[in-house]
This record gives sequence, C-alpha cells and structure tokens, in this order.
Amino acid sequence: MNELKQLIQMSKYAGERLDLIQAGGGNSSVKFEDGTMAIKASGFLLSDLSENRGYSIVNNQLVTSIMESPQIVASEDKKSKESISNTLLKDTILTPDFRPSIETYLHALLAKYTLHTHPIAVNALTALPDWEERLLNIFGPDILLVEYDTPGIELALRLKKRYEVYMQTHSIKPSIVFLQNHGLIASSDSFEDIQKITEEVTERLEHYLGTSFARYRNVNKVSKAVNRIHGSDRIAYLSEDRIIQEMLASPSPLLSHTPYFPDGLVFLGYKVVQTDWDELDHKIELYIQKYMEEPKAIVIEGSMYLIAANVRKAKEMEDVLKLHLLAIQLSPGIVHTLPLDELKYLGNWEAEKFRQKQ
Repeated sequence: MNELKQLIQMSKYAGERLDLIQAGGGNSSVKFEDGTMAIKASGFLLSDLSENRGYSIVNNQLVTSIMESPQIVASEDKKSKESISNTLLKDTILTPDFRPSIETYLHALLAKYTLHTHPIAVNALTALPDWEERLLNIFGPDILLVEYDTPGIELALRLKKRYEVYMQTHSIKPSIVFLQNHGLIASSDSFEDIQKITEEVTERLEHYLGTSFARYRNVNKVSKAVNRIHGSDRIAYLSEDRIIQEMLASPSPLLSHTPYFPDGLVFLGYKVVQTDWDELDHKIELYIQKYMEEPKAIVIEGSMYLIAANVRKAKEMEDVLKLHLLAIQLSPGIVHTLPLDELKYLGNWEAEKFRQKQ
C-alpha cells in the first residue's frame, strides 16, 4: 500500500468515529521521500478523503521554514502573524485546487504519519486545570504536552518550543502529543502505529474516566468487513437517532420492507441486512452475491450502521431511513413496494449514480 492510500485509510478510520472526530474537526498527513507532504485540505471531512480529492500537497521544508521566518519571529500581533503566515503558506502549495489545513505547521514538525483527532475522552481530561499532572501520572514522561493557543501558526510555534525541549531529553520524536482543550496527536514513522496509539490512548482514558465508547469502535469493524469483502472504500456510520433507535427496538417488521420509493433504493439499497456479529461476513457476502453491490444499511444486534462514501452521505441516508420507517409505521394499509426490475433499473440509472456519489 502506498503512502497516499495509507493517508486515506488513516483518515477514514478516524473520520467515521464520533468518539474521535465530530463535524469537520481533525486532520491527517503523510510525508513523502521527495520532501513533500500530503495533508487534509481545509473544508473537507476526514471521511471525505479519496485518491482524487480532500488533500493538499505542500513543500514540507518551506512550511517549516515559515516558523523561523524573520517576519513571523518579529511580529508580536496575532492577526498580523496569521496574515503573514497565510501569505507565506500559499507559496508552499503544490496542488492549488485544495487549500491545506490550518494545522499544516503542526504536521510539518512531526513524524512521517500524523493524525490529529478530538477524542471525547481526551478533551474531557485536557480541559481540566490539572490536565498536565493527570496525564503525566497516567502515561509517564514520554508524552508531549502543549498548552492551549490559537489554532494555526500560534499553536504551531508553541508546539515547536515544547518539541525542542522534548528532543533535548528524548532520542526520538514524540509519538503522543496532548493539546490543551484541543485533542490528541498520534505521530510515527510507522503507519501501523497511528491507529494503535490512538486506540491505546483513548481506551486508557476511557477506563480512567469510568466509561467506554466501544459502540463507536464497532463502526471500524463494520466498514472493514464491507471493504474487505466487496473491495470498496466505504465508511460505516452508527446511527444514534432517537426515532430510528425506538423503531429498531419495536417488534414490528419495519426493516423487512424493500424500498417503496426511488430514494429508498438510492440511499438504502435493496434491503436492510439484519445480522449478528458472528454472521456479519456471511450476510454481507450473500447480499453482494444477490444484488451485485455492497449493502448500505446493516442492523447488528439492535444497532443501525449506514455504509457510505463519507459521513455527510451517511447522514443523508439517515434522513431517508427515517422517512422509510416513519411512512411504513403510519401507513393505514399494506405498503406497495417497488418491483425488483424497477429497483434494478434505478440501481443502474446514471443520474442516480451521479447523485449518490456527491
């Protein structure tokens, strides 16, 4: 797997997890041997990244040099410093169609692979007055702690100072960085370390706080199964919508209905897959064999997972699912579903395929 594919995998791993990423937060990067760096572009979700969109490529050496620029060093006004750094950053961009993340400077300083997330458990600790003491007691002295500063050049300069002090007493770059009131950074020259670090830190802090977000970790299991079997590159999204959850708990056979309106097929597929964890792979395989596409809605032991290109699309699917269930629930008679030949036609309709990808 090349570095760009690893960046996409790393981004989608975190981007589909509500316990790690919320809305458009977080960013990811990978450095290449030619001195360039690919980093999540501004305005994109982590789950949006693909081989053709969602990231910007910059000259990493030029990015790091900005933090030592006489103009930046001499400036004492925050707005002026931000304006100067933004102007200088433009000269580092090698892909003009996409603007790099505001946190590009942070990533430039660290190891080859870097993932910045906003884990719920991490933010619960880093927002406390004694956050440094608590985290040092939990993880020991090999972590890097960075006090809060405005995201962008200000935060990067603060991290740079802390980083230089850290390197005086450590022989390797920090792999775990905590940002006060801002989240977690996992960084390593090994791609495999990124998810491992993120999981170990968050699980340890969840245990410390007496809670667990295992239900969100399950989305990684679902997307991994779908992508492995179908050869696709989808994310999974756990629906926690109250109306959907109430209907899932109902004994009525609402989910057994095939689509009865065009958007039902486009957004939810031919049928909702219902299974348990042991049968997950088998049920996915059966669905793909029958319908020649990956399932879009999977219920596993009472939890609804939506399979989509990104989180934005999954939330659109959630709206359609609510319509599907509510309309069936309210219908005073037997619902007339669309015939299979019409569903297959819609499934291959170019206009709907295009709309589905947007």
